[in-house]
Amino acid sequence: MMKTSTSGCLLSGDHNGKCAVISSGGDLQNAEALADRLTKLVYTASRIPVSPDRRETFHKISVIWEQFMYVITVSNHRIYVCKRPYNPQDPAVA
Repeated sequence: MMKTSTSGCLLSGDHNGKCAVISSGGDLQNAEALADRLTKLVYTASRIPVSPDRRETFHKISVIWEQFMYVITVSNHRIYVCKRPYNPQDPAVA
C-alpha cells in the first residue's frame, strides 16, 4: 500500500549557491542534501528561457519517480518543495 502523506520543505538559497533549510517536515525533515540538489536544479532551470524575449523562466518543476514526485516552485526568493505520491492516470481509451 502506497503512503499517501504529503511532505513539504521550504528552502532558501544564498549568493554562493548554497541553500539553507528554513522549514521542513515529513519525509523531507532535515533533508539538507536533497535541498542542495534541488537548489542546483532550480538555479539551472532559471537560466533556461521559456519565451523568445528570454525574460520569462519556469513557474513550476515536477520531478517524477515511480512512486512519488517533487513539485518545486519559487516565490519571494524562496524555493518551495512538496513531496507527493505519484498516481499516474490510466490513458483514456476511445
